[in-house]
Amino acid sequence: MENVNPPEPASAERDASELSRARAATILVALALVAAALRLHRLTFQSLWYDELFSVVFSHPRLTPAEIVAKYSTDVHPLGYPLLLHAWMKLWGATDFVARLLSVFAGTASVIATYFLGRALGGFDGTGGPSGRRVGLFAALVVTVDPFHIYYSQEARSYAVLFALSALSFTALVGLVRRPSFASAALYAGASALVLHCHYYGVVLVAAQLGSAALLVVVRRRALRPLAPLAVAAGLVAVAALPWIVPLARAASRDKYWPPVPGWLFALDYFHEYFGSVPLAILAALLLLSLPFTLPRAPAPGSGEPGRNAALLTGPRPLSLLFALTSALCLAVPYLWSRYVLSMMQTRFSMVFLPALFALVALAMAALPRRFRGLAAAAFAAFAAAELASGGYYTTVRNEQWREAGRWAFREAVERRPADRFAAELAPGFQFYFDQDGFATRVEETSKLDLAKAARELRGRGGLWLLVARGRRGDAAFTAELERRFEKTAERRLVGAAAELWRPRAGKGAKSRYDSPRRRKVDGG
Repeated sequence: MENVNPPEPASAERDASELSRARAATILVALALVAAALRLHRLTFQSLWYDELFSVVFSHPRLTPAEIVAKYSTDVHPLGYPLLLHAWMKLWGATDFVARLLSVFAGTASVIATYFLGRALGGFDGTGGPSGRRVGLFAALVVTVDPFHIYYSQEARSYAVLFALSALSFTALVGLVRRPSFASAALYAGASALVLHCHYYGVVLVAAQLGSAALLVVVRRRALRPLAPLAVAAGLVAVAALPWIVPLARAASRDKYWPPVPGWLFALDYFHEYFGSVPLAILAALLLLSLPFTLPRAPAPGSGEPGRNAALLTGPRPLSLLFALTSALCLAVPYLWSRYVLSMMQTRFSMVFLPALFALVALAMAALPRRFRGLAAAAFAAFAAAELASGGYYTTVRNEQWREAGRWAFREAVERRPADRFAAELAPGFQFYFDQDGFATRVEETSKLDLAKAARELRGRGGLWLLVARGRRGDAAFTAELERRFEKTAERRLVGAAAELWRPRAGKGAKSRYDSPRRRKVDGG
């Protein structure tokens, strides 16, 4: 166990440059406000895309918690985020702004959570290492301006929440290895259980954290007895994860999943994505490479207060090694699984270890000589701002335009053909926007058998608006029946979505006029 009152550092420079608590709090609040502004800016510029619509449709306030559990009964994701989003929208309303606002809140909270993680990583321990508050503020800065984190803080999915909870898990892990006790083990288990119930990659995180800690403790102590606190923590995590055993088993038993198999150099691509631009990624890489040369030597094993609660690991160097090894395992294990068992990797899934990576970048900034610290932080902020400003982040349409396709079709129908019907294979997603915009109509799932009836009822009265997203109009039999009974007379194609107007043919087997000059086509988006 560490000393309650650790010795002051010997360095006069360190003592003189240490941030006061009030000043650190002021800077942290300022960073949190900047983070909130960056994440709120143009929050609904992009339409909700398929996965986001899945989130809001199946966590809608009109559903009961039991219905949400039933909806997710065949899904691999745990229920933590769906139920949280359900409660959030029940409180504030079922809109795209409100759904994404939960991620904005989590993304802003991540700034504060990562501050405490950095402070724990660089805290005073008598080694002359970087100031904990300084490391914490640099970590908060990295999260505030990082484009990758901003992107997922504006998406109605679990990733911003996952990052914040993972930061808490890493902070609790530092507490466990520095002050091993049942209380610190329970705190770590509680934080890690929240990660497990947010995303199935939480299993990878917990295994990597405890495995890395156990390996480093055995290497440094050359004994198995010090592993007892880690074993207690692992047992508590297992108990806390029991409610998710069935979905976890379902995820593990899958034989098909959609992510492509990663290439051999995937880590370089991922690292680039984590920081959003080549200059920012290069700067982060250089900072990480500097750590072995700028951090003080680790204290001797078992240093600190002797006895049963002696620290397992302490000092910035062994703790940074713990973070680095955990991060490597969080990439290596899913990579090997994806190569040889079932592909399961996406950059956003690896959000679980990004708090550790960002904390290491911050530690490297804080460990630099005083004249270079501010320069490194300013360069990081400047590169991030340049990417946000010049990369079209807030101005380029990237998401599937479900909202725009539905709105254009509805305006066309109301102005020209009020008797028209609306159909889509992925109807709940379009219906969400119809409901949100107050359109008093229904988007229906239309089968092959429905087309004959629709053709009879609409002949001479209106047409069938087919709302298409992800290229899904239906199977081959549906498409053949559609083209036999209807002809396309108008369309608008957008990013990842389209609206098509199909009018009943004049007679059975009549030739299509789709390619004739009379067809009206509107391209946009």
